[in-house]
Amino acid sequence: MSDHVKFYDYYIVEGPEIQALIESFEPISQKRSELIKEAMTLVEAVGWVDSQSFGDKGDKIQSFVWKADHKFPCEITIKRRSYMDKVPVIVARGKGNTSDGREFNKKLDVIIKNVNNKLGPFPCWSSYIINHFGIMHSAHGGPVANRPFATAILTTYGGTISGRQDAL
Repeated sequence: MSDHVKFYDYYIVEGPEIQALIESFEPISQKRSELIKEAMTLVEAVGWVDSQSFGDKGDKIQSFVWKADHKFPCEITIKRRSYMDKVPVIVARGKGNTSDGREFNKKLDVIIKNVNNKLGPFPCWSSYIINHFGIMHSAHGGPVANRPFATAILTTYGGTISGRQDAL
């Protein structure tokens, strides 16, 4: 284990108020899932990739995921390959040097923009907890043994404690 643990702040909150907080996220989670599934249906996707950037916990959709053998309406550029439930999947966009590809990309971008606008009031779990407690904390850690001049960037995570319904 690295010595970066000394740069983290750990918090445990528990009690009936926390149980109520956890339960209050359920309708947010359901609405969020509905919006994402609706967008996935429009593009025949089997999954999505969350947004990711410094301070972003994945509140928005960055791109969609399709089965590797999905038939697209145009030529595609595969951005990433992976597996989901032991099935090969891809993240793809239309080829930008074809009119069909550009049209497909415009359609994707509009769908992603629309769903992201709708997702605004429905944050992901980490953002919900961080925003509720106002604990967003990003800091620089210290150097590590094999890189004395390196700086670790630390960020905030929030989650439940396994097996407990009244603690974070």
